[in-house]
Amino acid sequence: MDYSKSYKTPDGEQIDGHFKYEKFDYLVECKWEDGFIKQKDLSIFDGKIRGKAQSTRGLFLAANGFDENAIQKFSGDSPRIILMTGDDLAMILNGQVLFYDAMKAKVEAIVRHGNINLPLRNIAT
Repeated sequence: MDYSKSYKTPDGEQIDGHFKYEKFDYLVECKWEDGFIKQKDLSIFDGKIRGKAQSTRGLFLAANGFDENAIQKFSGDSPRIILMTGDDLAMILNGQVLFYDAMKAKVEAIVRHGNINLPLRNIAT
């Protein structure tokens, strides 16, 4: 998989990582905070994505998950952010789900159902 580590854009914007998956570029945002990630954090990340090429999407990883209001706000029209929780990441790191399969399921959930926060527990066998 083609990826890059954390970097700053020329205007000082912090990007936690980048990778390519199925012809789309994904910017990565990681938060390791107590409590759920709020709408404000998703709005900031959404602005970073929308300032890039049309083929840019985002993967937001939050150790403790996301506030339900934030999920609803960004699940609406033309969602471009995939949400991943610490539980999802643990499943990938433990080998229960391959990263490729996780992305495939999460992208399909957005495309078919507008669901930006598919728990990987729903796809694990």
